[in-house]
Order: sequence, then C-alpha cells, then structure tokens
Amino acid sequence: MKILNFAAILALLAGPAVAQDAVDPERKALFVSLICEAGGVMDNTTAAAVLPSNGFDRAEMIEIVFELEDEGLGVRDGTMGTFTLTDEACSE
Repeated sequence: MKILNFAAILALLAGPAVAQDAVDPERKALFVSLICEAGGVMDNTTAAAVLPSNGFDRAEMIEIVFELEDEGLGVRDGTMGTFTLTDEACSE
C-alpha cells in the first residue's frame, strides 16, 4: 500500500496555486466528506488512513486541494501539514 505523506504534499503546495485539470465533482465531494468526517482537518495521519483506501492519489489530491482553496472552502498550512475545510464546506 502506498502511503501519501500529506505534510510533504502540502509543503509542495505552499507556492501559488496554478491552473489544474478539471476535478471530478463526485471525487471532490467524497474528498470533502472524508475530511468533514475527520473533523474538518486533514493531516498526515488522517490522510494515510482514508485517502489511499478511497482511491485518491497525489495528483488528484493536489487538484482538489487547489480547487477547494480557490473556492475559499479550504486553507492549507504546509508548516503544520494540514488542510482545513471551512464550516461552509462541511455544511454543504
């Protein structure tokens, strides 16, 4: 099983957002629901526990994180290695 290092991925994402491929709305909704079920915050431990088992790979996760951030629904913190969804994102 491949383990995603969420903190390392967030560190890579610390730069400015760039245009990504279109995100599958169903995959994005699943990603959001997984984070919301984890209390709205995804860290390395949570990412390793839920993302690979739900078929998420690094590229797809990056696309979704950028889109959520661009929409104002999430904030990434490369220093802390977390991605936090807004209350609005978890209430949809």
